[in-house]
Amino acid sequence: MRSRFAIAEYHEFESELSLTPDDITGHLYSMSGNVRKRLGKRIEAFERDVKSALMALRPAGQFVERVRTGVLVAVKK
Repeated sequence: MRSRFAIAEYHEFESELSLTPDDITGHLYSMSGNVRKRLGKRIEAFERDVKSALMALRPAGQFVERVRTGVLVAVKK
């Protein structure tokens, strides 16, 4: 099947996000469905363990995520 669109431009951008342990924990929750409900009463221990493990890796508590984003611009033929 042929597309009704033609590629006009393609661009890539690189950026860096600065993350804290709380940011990372929030990301875990957003990507894991109903994990909060499953953890129940263990949620505080889970958060404490995640933060402790992350702080062991980076005592300053700052992490960098490198992100590459691609943008495809197409026009209708």
